[in-house]
Amino acid sequence: MEGRVDVVASKEIVDEYEEIVLRLKQKYPRIDTRIPLQELLLKFEIIRVSSDIQASRDPDDNKFISCAVDGKCLYIVSGDDDLLSVGNYGDVEILTVAEFLSRLDG
Repeated sequence: MEGRVDVVASKEIVDEYEEIVLRLKQKYPRIDTRIPLQELLLKFEIIRVSSDIQASRDPDDNKFISCAVDGKCLYIVSGDDDLLSVGNYGDVEILTVAEFLSRLDG
């Protein structure tokens, strides 16, 4: 790695992240579930995705692969078993957080 990490997302991915934050707030009303999503989003490069890749056994995960391919990404970092089971798609490797951090250290 070049020592630099760029984060790429699509509007559809950002919408999903916002939905997850709302669900966490509803599920855990007594726990401070504030997630600095807006601060994180400022660091994302939001791209328009034109690919419609169908590679995951969970069709909802295909948006991540399409975004990575269109964004010319090297990695997708995920904890989702369906997405991880794809392993690679073209030049994109799908890694766990631990695997990705190991690559950063190496």
